[in-house]
Amino acid sequence: MRYYDEENKADDDRNSKMSDLAQENNTLSYQNHILKLALAEIREVWAGSDGCKIRTATEQYLENLCKQQYRISVNAESLIK
Repeated sequence: MRYYDEENKADDDRNSKMSDLAQENNTLSYQNHILKLALAEIREVWAGSDGCKIRTATEQYLENLCKQQYRISVNAESLIK
């Protein structure tokens, strides 16, 4: 009888771990989705700023930052697919 109880306990432990892993997977999938949305938003903001006329050194600096953020978002998107 003791062997049967130990076997049931082992099954329960495995089932509990599987449930925990499934929940963690769901959480990570959701976070992945949120990150993809954020990266898409970064690219949209950049696309909306395309065509602005640069007049000052500060504007040029800000444009370069936007371009860099765009490249980072594209690279990050390819990593999380």
